[in-house]
Order: sequence, then structure tokens, then C-alpha cells
Amino acid sequence: MRCLLPLGFLISSACAGPAGHGDTDLPGDTDDTDVVVSPTCAWGAEPALEFARSVATGRPPDGAAIEYGNPPQGGAPYAPFEVRLHAEFDTTQRIEVSANAVDTTSGEELGTIVQPQVFLCANAGPHAGWLYGGEVHVRFWDRTLEELEGKVVKVTMSVALPDGAEPVLADSTGALTWVLGRDAAAAAGAARD
Repeated sequence: MRCLLPLGFLISSACAGPAGHGDTDLPGDTDDTDVVVSPTCAWGAEPALEFARSVATGRPPDGAAIEYGNPPQGGAPYAPFEVRLHAEFDTTQRIEVSANAVDTTSGEELGTIVQPQVFLCANAGPHAGWLYGGEVHVRFWDRTLEELEGKVVKVTMSVALPDGAEPVLADSTGALTWVLGRDAAAAAGAARD
């Protein structure tokens, strides 16, 4: 039985076959593919947080480009990050994720976000063994795309655990690079000219 959700997660408690088996065939299932179920999401492990443009490729080294642009739906410029977490808490609760981007030269806060997030245990794929929270978008309120280009920022992300424990923190420093939606912005500008 393959139980992949739209985001590519495999939820073992809802989808695993009989004890000791990784696959249960459904009517019409003609392949021999077995689902490999990995260990749980490191319950009891030391809390850890990772974020990156794509955490599947790992945490970017400090100094790597931080992609930003206009969100497809419009609004303030944003930098999207995938977020994953090791921590023990009731995953039926939304927990607060906050992030900010501070200009390393001036110390000015350029971007911020605070949002509730749901984390799900991923036991397959690139997030196996992690609680995966999807994307968090740092928003650069009252900023233009042009003024952000090339600024070096330190992005700090924090997850407030519901049990009152110390927040789990992670940070990364890099130069803002206008990539997202840049072609669309150029095309719109050319159409106006």
C-alpha cells in the first residue's frame, strides 16, 4: 500500500501494513513496490531546527545566496524557507514559528514573520526522521525588491515549543539574491515600455 500525501509524506501510523510488513496491496495494485518505514521522528532527541530554501539539500553554508522575490499572490517581497524540527511535543498542536532577517552591516531588521505552524512526522524521503513544517516565508514589509538586492542578512528562525521549554533556534547568513519572480517582473516592465 502506498500512502503518499500531496506533500510527499508517508504517515506510517495510517499507512503501514500488518506488523512486520512494509506493504499492503490494494485492489488494483499491480506493482511490487514495498514501502520502507523508517524510525520515528527522534522523540526524545536533543531539540534541533533546520531551515533552508530546500532542507532536503541540507542547511546552506553561511555566505550562500538567500533567494527572495515577489510571492505569486502579490504582497511584500519574501524569502521562502522549508523548516524541519527534532523535538518532543503534541504534534496535534500548532506551534509558533518566528523568523527575522537583519542587515549585518546596519543591524536593521529588514524582514520578519510570526506564524502558527503544524509539524508532521515524515518517515520517508528527504525529511525522514524529522518533524516537517513546510514553508515559512520571511516577509520584507515596506521594502522594494531593488533595495534588498545584495544585502547581507542574518536570518534567525525560532520555534516556540508548547511545553514552555526554551525555543529551538537556528540561523544562517547570506546575501539576498532576487531570483523568485524576477523573469515575470522583467516581462511586466517590458510590456509597459
